[in-house]
Amino acid sequence: DYSEVMRQCANGDLTQRMETDNENDAMDQIAEEFNEMLGELEKTTGQLKTFSEEVAESSDIVLTNTRNVRRSAEQVTQSVESINTDATEQADRLEELSTAIDGVIEQLESLSGNPHVQIGDELEQFRSVKDVLEEASGDTESIRSEAESASETSKQQAEQLDEVSERADRLKRYAKPLGGILDRFE
Repeated sequence: DYSEVMRQCANGDLTQRMETDNENDAMDQIAEEFNEMLGELEKTTGQLKTFSEEVAESSDIVLTNTRNVRRSAEQVTQSVESINTDATEQADRLEELSTAIDGVIEQLESLSGNPHVQIGDELEQFRSVKDVLEEASGDTESIRSEAESASETSKQQAEQLDEVSERADRLKRYAKPLGGILDRFE
């Protein structure tokens, strides 16, 4: 009888138990300890199965969330690249304006030596405009620098998300077969 119970347990039926008949204390003790061992094994198998299911579910959630965050990171990268392109275009326009203003200032300065031409106020206004353009150009460079930094950070985060996705997928691939193996036990 004990051999048959052991054979059924070896085939995955952990619900089997050995019976005690109080005829032989040693055999009864073996049966009790075997039954206790099976109870612990059954409990452990159940916990492992629950754990493998939770891991598979959690992996699915992680994969879904990383895909969503990855899409958001890609949108941020596109936005930052658009900002960088706009800032570059603005910097080019500001450079053209600054060059044109420099030309006007040079012409006004050459005329300022003439006592018949009164352009001191106008010359000062053009110099003020040039200062504003230089400040705007500096701000544009700062925006471009921050945009490049944000783009690089976004790309790094996307790489990290890829790594997390790979790990979650690997974990899921290991958890599912474990659950399948544990399903074979009763």
